[in-house]
Amino acid sequence: MNAIYHSIRAVLTLLLAAGCGVYLVRRNILHEQARRDVSLVVFHLALPCLLFSSIINAVSVEALRQWWLLPVAAGVHCGIGFLAGLLVVRLSAPQSEFRRDVIVTTAFGNGAYIPLAIVGVIAADHKALLGDSAAADGITYVSLYLVVYSAMQWLVGYPFLTQRPWRELKATHVISPPIIAATAAIVLGLIPWTKAWFCAPGAPLEIVPRAAGIIGQATVPCALLIIGANLAHSISLRTVGARALAGAALGRFVVVPVLSMIMTVALWRAGWIGSRMMFVVLALQSFMPPAMNLMIMCEILGRNKQGMAAMVFWLYLLAIPVLAGWLAVTFWLVQHAA
Repeated sequence: MNAIYHSIRAVLTLLLAAGCGVYLVRRNILHEQARRDVSLVVFHLALPCLLFSSIINAVSVEALRQWWLLPVAAGVHCGIGFLAGLLVVRLSAPQSEFRRDVIVTTAFGNGAYIPLAIVGVIAADHKALLGDSAAADGITYVSLYLVVYSAMQWLVGYPFLTQRPWRELKATHVISPPIIAATAAIVLGLIPWTKAWFCAPGAPLEIVPRAAGIIGQATVPCALLIIGANLAHSISLRTVGARALAGAALGRFVVVPVLSMIMTVALWRAGWIGSRMMFVVLALQSFMPPAMNLMIMCEILGRNKQGMAAMVFWLYLLAIPVLAGWLAVTFWLVQHAA
């Protein structure tokens, strides 16, 4: 199946790009201070711009009225992920310093970069099954899903990784630049006249999301370079521990997909999922490898950077056969579960 072939290529491409970060470290270009500086640029500028440009173009009152299930499902997926993370931590009993890492890598998958790449391939290869507008619909569905999913990563995942009690968290741990950008995009996108100012062709402020989109394109390559840079010194399983990796793999690639797939099939049979492409997008989001933003969070917080980098690296390697297998299950369900 071409979709499976291209999904494997997508993961290998990400790993190869991360290898460039290793090269830059070996050449003493991307040293520790430089890595922190790049992470701060992503956190304070590139990622907020990416979220603002993608969300403001996708969100609207009509879109939420028609596809409200997508942002709701994103919140449910996060809840399932956290419960699964707590379960696998109890089962795998990783070292105490890795328990929160296991939970967040289970809870938060790569909700944007890989799904968008795979959606384009699937839409082109399966028009007869998914429809002629599958590519455009798929991008819209992923963007609407990210309205809540991206916010949850930074509103819940980021403060959770600080390893502080919730009562001790500062406002900056919760009200972060990505959250501010996502909130602004939602508000401006839901008000018809502000949406027209920013998104209508030839509108006075159309250049704002366009410029934000250009800057936001730096998010993925910068995140990949940081992952590679933190792996430059060691990619040994000892860095993270076999128990932690096994727990994260079990949660992210088995427990979360199984529970989410059951929910997705039930919603489709109940008539709440309006198209096959929406079903595919919701299924994809359940078995993605961990979010690369987790690596950015650890770099900014200055905690367990190499451990998180090693965990992400090995989980992305495991994701190569996992994506192929779950994509095959997804397409079988698309054809038979309705």
